[in-house]
Amino acid sequence: MCKRLPAVESSVEASTLRDVARAAGVSTASASRALSGEKNVSPELCSRIVAAAARLGYVPNLAARTLATRRSGLVGMVVRNIADPLIGGVLTACERRLAESAYGVMLTTTSGSRQENLLAMHALLARGAQGMVFAEIGASGEI
Repeated sequence: MCKRLPAVESSVEASTLRDVARAAGVSTASASRALSGEKNVSPELCSRIVAAAARLGYVPNLAARTLATRRSGLVGMVVRNIADPLIGGVLTACERRLAESAYGVMLTTTSGSRQENLLAMHALLARGAQGMVFAEIGASGEI
């Protein structure tokens, strides 16, 4: 099985998936399957595609992947007091655990009021958050 390449956003002109496919002598679909970690790509073909991607400095485009899959790989986190050491520990633990499953984190802070929490949640969802974590010490139980 090929190892999935992490996606990042970049403003630098970069190689495209089409460039990688052309360099490896395969279809764009085969290159996509290999670089996304799908199991149905032979080890030899996978090696050839990964080598071409490395030569070209290919980095998957997060925006393109999100459009194609309709999955952002992001979880929103809403906190009241980021300076609180306990909250910092919770955030770190959540981020590490999510990273194990290839999820990233979008963080926002609020005053803790219901209205601000709802606004923050809607803003994070509008930016593509697939899930939400609310971390607050002494939380009132309101979202």
